[in-house]
Amino acid sequence: MGLSLSAEQKFVLEIFSGKNQYIIPPYQRAYSWTESQCMELIEDLKRAYEENVNEGYFLGNIVIAKSKEEKNRLEVIDGQQRLTTLTLFIKVLLEFDEDNIDLQNAIVIPGGRKNDEKKQRLKTNVFTEKDSKYLEEVLALKLSDINCKASKI
Repeated sequence: MGLSLSAEQKFVLEIFSGKNQYIIPPYQRAYSWTESQCMELIEDLKRAYEENVNEGYFLGNIVIAKSKEEKNRLEVIDGQQRLTTLTLFIKVLLEFDEDNIDLQNAIVIPGGRKNDEKKQRLKTNVFTEKDSKYLEEVLALKLSDINCKASKI
């Protein structure tokens, strides 16, 4: 499979929309961010939103390899911890705004037709620690399904 690399600047909304699916390859480590690392990213996003509304937010580099055969399947070389954390954060936001199409499409890629199967936007093929299964389970959860408390950050 031929891969190509290029540098582009994108807004977070662009990353989590369209037809692109992000694939975390088997050779990557499993998701390992701690709660404090996640909170640091969320607080950084919150601060950027409050203070730099017109400037945008620099998420950091996300290195992807694009297949020449499957242009919408992007292999994540670097940045999978941030992409996974953002996906989980978007999932929580979706629980509070279930009708938000942008949030829905950030989690799953809609099919071209109403009844088409939807694909998970971020998919992990990490073979250690059942990472793929855990991500699928979390993205399928509803807050009402579990005992959890939401707190305002």
